[in-house]
Amino acid sequence: MKKKFLILGILIALIPFLLNLTIANEAKIVFSITLFIATLWLTEAMPLWLTALLVPVLLTLFTSSNSKQAFEPFFDPIIVLLFGGFILAVALQKYKLDLRIAHFFINIFGNTPKKFL
Repeated sequence: MKKKFLILGILIALIPFLLNLTIANEAKIVFSITLFIATLWLTEAMPLWLTALLVPVLLTLFTSSNSKQAFEPFFDPIIVLLFGGFILAVALQKYKLDLRIAHFFINIFGNTPKKFL
């Protein structure tokens, strides 16, 4: 983590509160979070996946939205289905079950593409 860019992000996030904006306080907070996250993304002060997960955490902490509302876009049923598939793929690869399955089918059908298809 690059601390100087993290501090820069915090300082940039304070801009909406230093300016005399005529918007609601919660809108200022959301604008600050947006500026902070944009700074972290542009400077890559934190890994991008961590920065993305920081958005709902900050929204839950600093606004009136609850954690269910904030994290809901991350857990759409399609996303969870894909995520589960990726976890299974990594598990198969870690224990080399993907190679065993491939060798099993190659032994049955042969190693030429025409026979395999």
